[in-house]
Amino acid sequence: MLVALFDNLEIVEPTLLVVISLPLLVAAGLAFDDTRRAASLLAPWMALPAVLLSVVVSPGHSEMLDWLVLGTLLSYDEIGRLFLFFTGWIWLLAGLFANYSLDEKERNAFWAFYLLALSGNLGVALARDLPGFLFFFSLMGFASYGLVLHRRDKAAIRAARVYIVLLVVGEGLLYAAAVLAAINADSFEAAAIADAVARSPQSELIVVLFFAGFATKAGIFPLHISLPPAYDAAPASAGAVLSGAMSKAGVLGWMLFLPVGLDVSPVMGPDTVSDTMSSAISNAGLLFLLAGLFSVYYGVVVGLAQRTPKALLAYSSISQIGYMALLIGVGLQSGQMWEAALVATAVYALHHGLNKGALFLSVRICEDGVSGRWPRRLLLGGLLLPSLALAGAPLTTGAVAKNALKKSLDVDMLTVGAWFETLIVVGSVGTALLLARFIFLVWPAPPEERARVTDTPHQNPPRGLWIPWGLSLVSIIVVPWVFPWDEMQTLTADVLSWSKIWGEVWPLLVATLLVIVTVRAFRRYMWGQVVRIPPGDLLLPLGWLTLFLLHSTGRVLDWVQREADLIQERTIHFVTRPTGLASKSREFEAWLTSFHVGITLVVVLAAALIALAAVWP
Repeated sequence: MLVALFDNLEIVEPTLLVVISLPLLVAAGLAFDDTRRAASLLAPWMALPAVLLSVVVSPGHSEMLDWLVLGTLLSYDEIGRLFLFFTGWIWLLAGLFANYSLDEKERNAFWAFYLLALSGNLGVALARDLPGFLFFFSLMGFASYGLVLHRRDKAAIRAARVYIVLLVVGEGLLYAAAVLAAINADSFEAAAIADAVARSPQSELIVVLFFAGFATKAGIFPLHISLPPAYDAAPASAGAVLSGAMSKAGVLGWMLFLPVGLDVSPVMGPDTVSDTMSSAISNAGLLFLLAGLFSVYYGVVVGLAQRTPKALLAYSSISQIGYMALLIGVGLQSGQMWEAALVATAVYALHHGLNKGALFLSVRICEDGVSGRWPRRLLLGGLLLPSLALAGAPLTTGAVAKNALKKSLDVDMLTVGAWFETLIVVGSVGTALLLARFIFLVWPAPPEERARVTDTPHQNPPRGLWIPWGLSLVSIIVVPWVFPWDEMQTLTADVLSWSKIWGEVWPLLVATLLVIVTVRAFRRYMWGQVVRIPPGDLLLPLGWLTLFLLHSTGRVLDWVQREADLIQERTIHFVTRPTGLASKSREFEAWLTSFHVGITLVVVLAAALIALAAVWP
């Protein structure tokens, strides 16, 4: 039946559309009593078709859907395959995890928003034109609002409000960028939009708008403020997809619609843009380089001051997304380096998605605590593996991603100095410190102590949670070696050399030493009781500034009102005086309106008009 439907729509390759539309069909089934139970059972598995497609089918399919939005181009290329794989995999694990971690009464509401956001996220991975991409991006963003609001407690309501405000602001910025970019574009396809941005006289403005619009979802400073409260308030399964999958949609938007890979060198050639445009694109690349580098360190510093594990993971994501913004800046500044930077960006997105999804799922397992020596050791190993991978430990996905990052950087071709590469390497130490802090926060107390504090008998996490969590850990180890992408295999084999292993070990040794010193200092001087930054960091000073402005505006309005009342009072007093101007005005008005004066004026006016008509040539 579905095949016949697609044949009627004249779609040659219906697989891509099926992957996107199946979650929507199941979400529609939740609205009816007869199909709600079946839809609820199918919901956790709706990302599986995307995973199977990305593993089994070779890239090379594309389809133009003229009837969808303004005409939507779906393309299954190498980058789309990679993004589709880790996006679908994280959503699949999160769905299976949510099926056992949420109460029965909460699941249907969760599944509705889950499926809508899933469809949007898969659409973003495959869309290769501007209207289609923004449509799926908006669907994903607005549906994820329900995931943030799911618990409906005070923290969730506050986080959801901030999230939806930044989401609307981001959508407005993207709409403005889309309009400016599409004015001179030959089509809405991503390549045509990127070329139009490069050749537009407003290229700097368009790049800044795209940067800010996608940064609200990716989490680049200072547009990150909605993400830490949202990740902290959402359930662990929702946090896994928000951080592991949806944040990469903004990165993919930068990759598709910005003029990355163009030659902006002073020596012009047939495929280059003008000198003015080259300067504009280079300046835009510098924006990405500096904003990305600042986010790398900002996420670490503020993350270390967090008191909850999910908020800390949010700042870790801000730091890691900073590396991907760096790579976009490399592509904007040097077309020769973009081929390597493109591979590095995709590998980094895969690496961060897999590991961050595993860590968010770990938070829920650790909440209940685990009894038994071997289960606790297994849990500790499960926490260490993705933490070490994010820190760039040898033979992990982090080592592969850092190797790709270093290969794509040639500071001699950028507008930054050699210090830039040094700061990137030092960032690995900060990541290791941040993840050490995470393990300290999330590690559960012994069951006996927890039972004594809470006065409730200890219960291990449901067994169904261990399966998706274990699969997430297995994928961290296996995927870099078996994923069918030649560039990935080359980078993975390259990290086996001893020189690369030592380059990945010494930042961990430095971080270990710093952890020991820091722990001793915190215990002695009680810094841990003093240093505290709430999730959303800038929200607090922004709130104070808003209150100050409102208070100041209120005082100004009160002063204006008092002055207006005084002026009105003085005017009334002046007008109502017997000898004032008002009495003279009333006398003059009475004289003008008297009968004989009116007749005289009319006769004079008529005579003047007749005389004028007589002498007019």
